[in-house]
Amino acid sequence: MTSHQDNGDGRQVALLIQSGPASAAAVLVVKQAHDIDSNLWELPTLSLSAAEDETERAVLEEQAQGDPALQQEGAIDALVCAKKMMDELAKKLYPGRVTFQPLKLIVEPDFGPREPMQTAVIKANVEADFDKLDKQSVMMVTQKRAMKWLSEGSDRAFPMIGPLALHILLSNQPVVSSLHPAKLGDIEGAMEYPPGFLLLPLRSSTLPPFKSTTLVAYAPASAYKIEGEAAKIKIEDDDRREGTQGQETEPSEKDTDSTSGRTGEASGSGVKGESGATGQSKAKSKPPLPKGKEKAASRPEIKEEPPAGGTNRGRFDPLRKLPAAAKEKRAQEAEKRRQEKAESLRHAGEKRHEGARIRGTCLLVDPGGKTDLEGRKQMRKVVENLPGPPVVFITHHHIDHVNALSVVERHCPDALVVGHMKTLVRIETVAPALRRHPVAGGDVLAIAGQDILVVSAPGHTDGHLALFHAPSRMLIAGDHCVGHGSAVLDANAGADMQEYFDTTERFQELRPRLLVLMHGRPSFTPRAMLRQYKEHRQKREDKISQVIQGGARTMLDVLRTAYSDTPKYLWSIAAGNVLLHVGRLEKLGKLPEDFHVEKFQEESTSTTTSVRLLCVATGEALGLQGSRGTAVAWTLGIASVVGITAFVVVRWRKSQT
Repeated sequence: MTSHQDNGDGRQVALLIQSGPASAAAVLVVKQAHDIDSNLWELPTLSLSAAEDETERAVLEEQAQGDPALQQEGAIDALVCAKKMMDELAKKLYPGRVTFQPLKLIVEPDFGPREPMQTAVIKANVEADFDKLDKQSVMMVTQKRAMKWLSEGSDRAFPMIGPLALHILLSNQPVVSSLHPAKLGDIEGAMEYPPGFLLLPLRSSTLPPFKSTTLVAYAPASAYKIEGEAAKIKIEDDDRREGTQGQETEPSEKDTDSTSGRTGEASGSGVKGESGATGQSKAKSKPPLPKGKEKAASRPEIKEEPPAGGTNRGRFDPLRKLPAAAKEKRAQEAEKRRQEKAESLRHAGEKRHEGARIRGTCLLVDPGGKTDLEGRKQMRKVVENLPGPPVVFITHHHIDHVNALSVVERHCPDALVVGHMKTLVRIETVAPALRRHPVAGGDVLAIAGQDILVVSAPGHTDGHLALFHAPSRMLIAGDHCVGHGSAVLDANAGADMQEYFDTTERFQELRPRLLVLMHGRPSFTPRAMLRQYKEHRQKREDKISQVIQGGARTMLDVLRTAYSDTPKYLWSIAAGNVLLHVGRLEKLGKLPEDFHVEKFQEESTSTTTSVRLLCVATGEALGLQGSRGTAVAWTLGIASVVGITAFVVVRWRKSQT
């Protein structure tokens, strides 16, 4: 019997054994065998591929003739697995008569890249004395106890109940969940784990093999009871203890005064900090603009000239080309606004205090789903069912983590976007009407009475952040780890390999019990995963060092040996990680004296190297080998580059005319 995370065929059977009255039933869970994460308890599970007992199958097929439930596809295999698990548990339960009943099919959310796990739950009606169980490996757990253990995980002595057992406990008993049952609790394709946190994979423009980015929503049922002033988002800094009150994030007239000199104030960004030691009262808020006019008020006015030979009827034609002077003026004004906003965010980041607290009723993390019709509909359902304006936490700036901010902006304009200062500057054109506030490691998001710690996590990018929920010991890791393969670092956004190693060690020091990944399944063995990530990166760096010590001086030479186990179509992505490893080796003094880092970097980022990597990828995609295959790949690669260049030139010339 293994955890559902260990089965690779996508189908498994879970055995459900209950005791006690339905209103407070306990379910049987078994301890999962992991090397260092040994406190995970889950329903007994077995891969469906293990149903290979032909004798048992023949008996069940004969019984299935008069039972429609057993005639369904896979029902016989599921019962064979259930009997095998029951035979193993019989040594600990000493049961009397046992009967089996197919109960339900649980389909895991499509986190990717593998197909969602499908679990057939088979209920076993058992007559046994559960008080005599060996609690070192098997025990009965109630809903109340499971919720307590999962919400007080800071005590590592408490067992961690797995998602299958929690699902059964929440769905079969009166207290359905800690989410509002008529709000977030009924969103399809999502998983509630730990209690109160909704994990919802949204289709996004991410890199293969992934197809989605996991949206994390936290809005417990208790948050829907918070009303009035208490429901507003507030920002507090450490010096509030000196008599300064926390500030609400509602914009006021003074927010636009860049000379006011107040701490943490950002013109045009919606950021407010302290009001100063003089205790001046807040200015009255401007009257709200009519719906749909907010964006129009900030746009530069462009007067429309009457068309030649006729009169202007007052209608704006979106296809009409603006005069060159108007285009230039609009571009200059947009650039000026961009620089002002970036400067205000930097000012707020420099003046902010460590230990800031941002209070709100609900939280969204990385709304990066696609904004097509289906994506907008799914995201809108989440936003409109929140108890109030959300604090939107952004781990980093990549488009597959911020794309659906526009949906939040449209349906909840009072939301507050928080993230690293560098991240907020980079996403300033995404949902520009939303207010922003920079945060850093050590700050706290106080959401519906729960403190969630902001963790500094540079490496993937220089502005990368994570979140840690201490009560459940859940770590939301952003893109530091992914559910398949290893993470790709963004050298164009300040990624640093030494910082990546440091962040991995920082995560290990937090001793999480659950690792929420924005791409892929959550990891229920986080300590093992973090250890493997660190070991993988170190082994890869050792390979690169050995190749360079052996005389490799070009990017392709390094990739051919150090990344021989990686598909060639991914070499162009892996090249960025190679450059970061070389940078770390230089800092550690592990490069040969005749190796010139600047020359290697220049060669690696040249057009020639890019074309060669494209040709290698093309050759592998077409299954070409040998000298003939290389020649064909080069021809196709060069033709692709020439075609793309010609297309860009033609588009540029058209834009000029």
